[in-house]
Amino acid sequence: MIQWFAELKNIIDITGRQLKQRFNVTERGNFMKVNIFGKWVRCMNFAHASALVNVFIASSNMGSNEWYSKPGTGNIVIGKSAFAHVSYNGRVWEGIDDNIVPRKEIVF
Repeated sequence: MIQWFAELKNIIDITGRQLKQRFNVTERGNFMKVNIFGKWVRCMNFAHASALVNVFIASSNMGSNEWYSKPGTGNIVIGKSAFAHVSYNGRVWEGIDDNIVPRKEIVF
């Protein structure tokens, strides 16, 4: 787990300086964030959220059963409102991960 966090921190450090310029941030700082196994990580867009999830999964050798074992993992929020989620395969879907199907994929 430590290794994935170090890799994630490097990605965040590289992009973190540009976040305020690329986001339409409100006074309260409502960034887009993705839940990566219990940690909320800022992301710039859906592609960035998907990449962060893929880095975490690859670096921790996590299987799909483990990924889905923690409720809310992969959910994407702005502020406190969840509106999309990243699945184990890196695809982004409308709605939160509550196993309701069919889902509409968000293509980016």
